[in-house]
Amino acid sequence: MIKDDTKLMLLAAYEAQFVGILLQHGVAKYIKPPANFRVDKTSTHRFDNIVLDPEKLSSLKDIDVQRIDVEALASAPANSKEDLSEESLKKFVTTYRYLFPTIRRGTPGTVLKKLKRFLKEYPTYSLELIYEVTKTYIETEMIKSGEMYIKSANNIMYKKVRDGEEMLLLNLLEAHAELNDNAFDDSSSSSSTISGSLNLDNLDNYKDDLND
Repeated sequence: MIKDDTKLMLLAAYEAQFVGILLQHGVAKYIKPPANFRVDKTSTHRFDNIVLDPEKLSSLKDIDVQRIDVEALASAPANSKEDLSEESLKKFVTTYRYLFPTIRRGTPGTVLKKLKRFLKEYPTYSLELIYEVTKTYIETEMIKSGEMYIKSANNIMYKKVRDGEEMLLLNLLEAHAELNDNAFDDSSSSSSTISGSLNLDNLDNYKDDLND
């Protein structure tokens, strides 16, 4: 059995991610929401910046919390239902980059490195959903502002700025979750929405070197 002090230590270590999960599933709401998509989430994803929804909380009262292996959850791979092997991630990166205009595709090696970090830090988000929200973002920006204002594939997940990091992809995923009231109860809907558009095996037209 996991000791209580170990559970608290893990919660403190993964506070931003845990708060993000609560927000995604509608269990909690911001007290002070981020001012915009450029805010570093580590400054807003804090227990002292959220309030819990009593209705959602009461629906969880029958859960046997003692059965949860917190340490195993902390070390679990991002979305265990997906193939996250090196080869699969490289295929995804090739397909993902081709969502972006040519001048915004970035380099395969950089995108792959940042994708691995993102999946490790935010394991609740699937490759399918990442693809979907990025596609929607790019299509919207192309209509609204044009390709020059689209964040590049190199920087959409993480971009260093003077006071920390911009994490546009995380903000897009959270905005998507807020619009999807049934995200927790019907998590398969996002995957089925784009199952035809994301095909990791159809790579004949993409000849990128993924080893740079």
